[in-house]
Amino acid sequence: MNYIRSVDIADRIARILPVVSDRLQRLTEGLCDTSGLTSIQWQLLEYVHRNGESTIGTICRALRRAQSSISELTDRLEEKGLVQRLAGTDRRKSLVGLTATGKRAARDRDLGRSSAVENALVLLSPDAQETLLLHLMEVLSMTDRVCSVRSGEATVFPESTIHRPGMSSPSWVQ
Repeated sequence: MNYIRSVDIADRIARILPVVSDRLQRLTEGLCDTSGLTSIQWQLLEYVHRNGESTIGTICRALRRAQSSISELTDRLEEKGLVQRLAGTDRRKSLVGLTATGKRAARDRDLGRSSAVENALVLLSPDAQETLLLHLMEVLSMTDRVCSVRSGEATVFPESTIHRPGMSSPSWVQ
């Protein structure tokens, strides 16, 4: 592929990705409204749901937020009964885990999101859906590699891999 065509494709992809993201967000935005949680609260809840018990510091790096912000978010989610701090006397080093209510909320949101996307994808053949998933997983894998090289930090979805026939997807995709 020559340089001009490569730049043109990259430019078109860079322009369409935010549009796709916005439209997918609109499909699932009602999921936030019913729970009373903000977008960043959902990000924290989903991070812990996907990655298991984590320290405040790990969550800070993954969500790219200040420690004070994540501590405050954790406090608010604790008040709502969705997360709990586990072990340790130093609040900064204690683990944050989901409560049973938090696990249920995360599962319900995942199911709602899946249903919304399923309704949107109904016009694609099963083969086209598999192809789309394969390409999205490849994009995730590539961006994880680029981000980890640039920052030296763990990624939000460290277990992301390319899904190929016969291989299982990461647990948060299934």
